[in-house]
Amino acid sequence: MRPSLLLRTTIAAVLALTATACSPSDGPDPNAPLPVLSKKSAEQRARQLTETMAQAAGGKATPRGTRPAAFSGCVGRNGETADDGRFDLQYGAAMAMPAGEQARAARKIRSALAKDGYRVAGYRNDPKAKPAVLLDMTNDRTAYAVSAETAGDSAQHMVLRVNLPCHLPPGTKQQQF
Repeated sequence: MRPSLLLRTTIAAVLALTATACSPSDGPDPNAPLPVLSKKSAEQRARQLTETMAQAAGGKATPRGTRPAAFSGCVGRNGETADDGRFDLQYGAAMAMPAGEQARAARKIRSALAKDGYRVAGYRNDPKAKPAVLLDMTNDRTAYAVSAETAGDSAQHMVLRVNLPCHLPPGTKQQQF
């Protein structure tokens, strides 16, 4: 079954709106070493996270109909950009999940990721709201952010998102500010 155009549009909009800005100036030292990871490894890590979320919820993640990996350059708090190849990654997948099961699925995702050091940044289960079910979690150690929410008006799918903040490609010298 192929996701509808509305679902694909919703997923693309969610990814665009939730892109996280990574910043060398967000921390106490703007020149603190960045984590090193290749784009291929970052995409594999993000895909694995969405699969973990889907399995915990009792579903299956599929990047079909989505733009699974969106790489962008890191932008600092004051608009700084670097020329050293550092990148953020936003990754999304869809998961078929009946509307009546989505809140339970979100709770299962929350429980599974809490064991990996994620904490809840936001949660909603309100059938009158859009999205009706929404779970946002972050990991303080890695600064990864994940989200699961009802997709569009169909309410038969959930969107799973992963945001990996600023990483430096292997073998690259980090630019200093």
